[in-house]
Amino acid sequence: MIRKPAELKEPPRAQEQVILASEQAAAQGEQALRASEVKYRKLFETAQDGILILEADTGRISEVNPFLLKLLGFTHEEVVGRFIWELSPFEDIVSNQEKLIQLQVEGYVRYENLPLLTKDGRMIAVEFVSNVYSTGECQVIQCNIRDITIRKQSEDALKTSHTQLRSLLARLQTVREDEATHIAREIHDELGQKLTGLKMDLIWAERKLRELPDSFAINAILQRFSDTLKMVDAITTAVQVIATELRPGVLDTLGLGTALQYEARRLHERTSISCKVRLPEIEPEMPPEVSTALFRIFQECLTNINRHSQASEVKVELKTEDGWITLCVQDNGRGITAAELASPVSLGLLGMKERAALLGGKIMITRDEDQGTNVTARIPIQASPPRKRTSYEACVDRG
Repeated sequence: MIRKPAELKEPPRAQEQVILASEQAAAQGEQALRASEVKYRKLFETAQDGILILEADTGRISEVNPFLLKLLGFTHEEVVGRFIWELSPFEDIVSNQEKLIQLQVEGYVRYENLPLLTKDGRMIAVEFVSNVYSTGECQVIQCNIRDITIRKQSEDALKTSHTQLRSLLARLQTVREDEATHIAREIHDELGQKLTGLKMDLIWAERKLRELPDSFAINAILQRFSDTLKMVDAITTAVQVIATELRPGVLDTLGLGTALQYEARRLHERTSISCKVRLPEIEPEMPPEVSTALFRIFQECLTNINRHSQASEVKVELKTEDGWITLCVQDNGRGITAAELASPVSLGLLGMKERAALLGGKIMITRDEDQGTNVTARIPIQASPPRKRTSYEACVDRG
């Protein structure tokens, strides 16, 4: 007996399959959308930044999260439905509809540090960022508002501390220069005079000994006197050098230009490095702290050139322009490296920059493409009658 094969179920038609797949996709889409909305709502409600949602075309507030309400001290009813410029904290941001149009056109607005006045009169600092985007049906503006009061207070405290440290440093430098000047004068006047008196006494004693009859003992004493006189001369020279290092008298008596010339000659005598200095025909009057700062910066430049640059020539120019006095020092050495410029142990460079900054100036240090280093110090000076260079200064070679 032959069995008939079981009848197969007829598959759904293609159109029914498409409809079924479409319904399933729609259901999944709706489910994903609801999940996304729940997730967004949770983020919106729990965000630790303030969030405002505005109707882009009107500027009316459609939603606000709890964090912003607590931050500003408003209730939900006091905010939602109002125009943003009606809320006192935002009057300076979006003060009218024209500002709103500007925001719409630009699409993005950011305020790094914006003060907001809360409902109870407290002032808080916020970071305000606005973006315009489309929801499909219409455009909205989302405003994210972050409370940076603590950060601002820390920045202000740091800035105050930095200002106080700079003031202290300026005071310490002034005290140091005053003390150096005092010590230099004491060394020059007191010790220098006493050495001069000692030398005169030794010369007198030597002269008296020479009047005595020659003998072996007398000749030995005379030789010792001669050696002692040479030692006194060497000590006197050392005293003069020390006094000059502490505070060069030429800076106080003949001015900055001549002091620069003097230091340039000293460099050449010690190292054989050629140092040419170009000075203005008329040197401007400047406060003592400005001339001292530029002179100390110049000394540091020459020290660095002597120690590190391997240079054979240095060009120096002092000039004034638009209420600034500028000192340029250029050498033909190997050139400073980026690592040396950035090194935290380059205390000499840091000292130069700080000296200029304390007086409202700045230091620029660059390396030539070929070779050498350029140091430019610019410090503002008060307008005052210029000082004519003296006849002595006029005789100095201007290079």
